[in-house]
Amino acid sequence: MRTWRWLIIVLGVGYVAGIVAYGISAMSGETSGTPAGGLEPGQVSVSISPMSIAAEQGSMTVSVTVAADATRLDASGGLANPIGLTMEPVVESGFLLLDKGTIPGTFQRTIRIPGSVRNYPFDDYRTTLVVAAAENQNGSWQPLTVVGGFTRDDLTGWGISAAPAEAGEGALVDADSGQVFAAGPGALSLDVVLTRSMPTKSVSIVTLVLMAAIGILALVAVRAVATRRRKQEMTMTSWFAALIFALLPLRLGLPGAPPLGSWIDVLVYFWVLIAVMVGLVWWILVWLRSGPKAE
Repeated sequence: MRTWRWLIIVLGVGYVAGIVAYGISAMSGETSGTPAGGLEPGQVSVSISPMSIAAEQGSMTVSVTVAADATRLDASGGLANPIGLTMEPVVESGFLLLDKGTIPGTFQRTIRIPGSVRNYPFDDYRTTLVVAAAENQNGSWQPLTVVGGFTRDDLTGWGISAAPAEAGEGALVDADSGQVFAAGPGALSLDVVLTRSMPTKSVSIVTLVLMAAIGILALVAVRAVATRRRKQEMTMTSWFAALIFALLPLRLGLPGAPPLGSWIDVLVYFWVLIAVMVGLVWWILVWLRSGPKAE
């Protein structure tokens, strides 16, 4: 009875701790956006919202919302002059040309952010994101200052950090002539880091520990029968067989599960699977040797 009480207490504490960790993770994203006082002349605001992460491809799809200061807009809210915007590193073309009269809005880009998914759940992905802008004034491109950053739209299961990096010169390309020109030191530069959230790490670790316990207890159960400390039950055959097929969905059901072949497979999953299969073979041999004979 005491064992059950302690088990209930441990599960209750773990449940509460998981809920608290999830709440803290959801509110801890580093964010920035348009300055509270509005944009100053010569500034362009860029608000970046993460939409999805493809860990295997090392990429993150983001939604980018662009806004310009009032001095660069006409009476209808469109741009008074063309503005070029570039974002690097991205999978597709990082250059965006907003023509005269265009109302600044939202577009999508896929950022390259390398990392190793094999290190799940301790994998992280890092890149330096640079956003630069310039305005075409009478045929001459003049650099603009880019402000903003990531919003609070964190992705489930991930923690996102976007700290300001050392400002550098970006590069823009004239979409008409193909001419490359410097955007100046006003480019926005962010050191972006993606890591698994604490709830994801906790659930993954607990699941892997319990999975390892299943493999160990399977062998312990067969040994108890082989040494005649427990009687033979034919239901163990179906239990072992069902367990073999249940392990894979359990492994793939981990939050943000990586592909097979990651270090958690080499360390835990493959060995648990082998242990259960060995247990099944061992149990069948025990049954053939000492099981009840046909009448």
